[in-house]
Amino acid sequence: MKTRHSQRQTVLVVDDSADVADVTSSLFEHLGYETIYRDSAEAALKLLEAGAKIDLVFSNIVMPGTIDGVGLAREIRSRYPHLPIALTTGCSDAAKSAPSNLKILRKPFDTEALREFIQGIAPPRVARTSSATNASR
Repeated sequence: MKTRHSQRQTVLVVDDSADVADVTSSLFEHLGYETIYRDSAEAALKLLEAGAKIDLVFSNIVMPGTIDGVGLAREIRSRYPHLPIALTTGCSDAAKSAPSNLKILRKPFDTEALREFIQGIAPPRVARTSSATNASR
């Protein structure tokens, strides 16, 4: 059961396939994250513009529409420079064409691969809190 006062971080999962997004969301939720799903880069940007509290954006690269995952990353870095974004793809051409400064997790991936991948991007809030506590001792 999700509660409004949850201290868990929220991941915005962006993928044109609801089935793929369901699997990705369940992996994030298994790792302790809340998830919100949007089916396009345009819908994701509208959510962010509305002021949604998002800690990480995790987007597929290849999506129909005017903005793909790389374009979404570019927009987010421009508008929300402190918001981490990670991309995923099962298409090697898409991975090769993405800028080298973007983090890309290749599909298929499992919970452990996802955990390792996101640790360097958006460390869990708990880890940051405990680090601050240890530093003050």
